[in-house]
Formats: sequence, structure tokens, C-alpha cells
Amino acid sequence: MRIAKLCAIILSYSFAIAQDIDAIGPDLGIYTGFLDIKADSMGVPLFLDGIFIGETPIVNPIPVLPGFHEVSYLPPEETERIRNHVMFSDAVKRIYVPPGAVKQVFLYYQNQYSYLRAARTQAKVVSYVGIAFIIIFLELIWLSI
Repeated sequence: MRIAKLCAIILSYSFAIAQDIDAIGPDLGIYTGFLDIKADSMGVPLFLDGIFIGETPIVNPIPVLPGFHEVSYLPPEETERIRNHVMFSDAVKRIYVPPGAVKQVFLYYQNQYSYLRAARTQAKVVSYVGIAFIIIFLELIWLSI
């Protein structure tokens, strides 16, 4: 399914590049919509439906099939882990693109990425503290025997 979406995106994009995006005829609008993706930083990696599409700034809108699409600056393996986490709600955006429409998406990278780094550090500290408590507990059991 993802390969079919990727092929459709590539074909639509190559068609849009071959012609001027402003001069796209009404026939293409029936089958595709467009995503205009922006971010608050330069060089932000962008993923569309889990597929890397480039880094910001992306000048032209990206042609996509009509329907729901997921835009993120996180790789797919990290997107799955934080999908329902409230703190990272701006890292992954689910957008409905109607046929022929241009939907704008703005990702807040600086703020969210600093939260992500802090959460990773916190998870490491919690795991180290947990391991230390287990070692102390086992040591106390060993000494009481």
C-alpha cells in the first residue's frame, strides 16, 4: 500500500514539475491534492506517510492522493511510539487533503524537538535509577541471607 502511494506521489510530483504548478489543468486536480509543508527551522527532515520526502524548505507544494495523510519530522519508528503522547502532538499531523485543494501544514520543530530530547534523557535516567534500585534490593536480600 505504501509503495503504491509512493509511486502515485512520485508520478504526480514529476508531472507537476514537468509542467508549471500554476498551469496544472483541471484533470490533475480531480485525482490529486497538494500539501504545502513549512517548518519553523531550516533543514528539518520531513516524512509524508512514513516516507522521507526531503528537508525544509520545500518550495513547491507536494502532490498527493486525496484522503488522509500523516506529516511528521520524526522517522516512522519514533512516530509510532509518540503518536498518542500529548506533549508531542505537533510532531505528527494528520491532514485530510480533498481533491484539487492545497492544504498548508506548519510543523513546530524547535520546541517539540527539545521536548523529545528531554524525554529521551529522562527515560535514560529513569532506567538507570531503576537498575540501581534493583541492584541495591538484590544486595540487601543477599546480605540478609
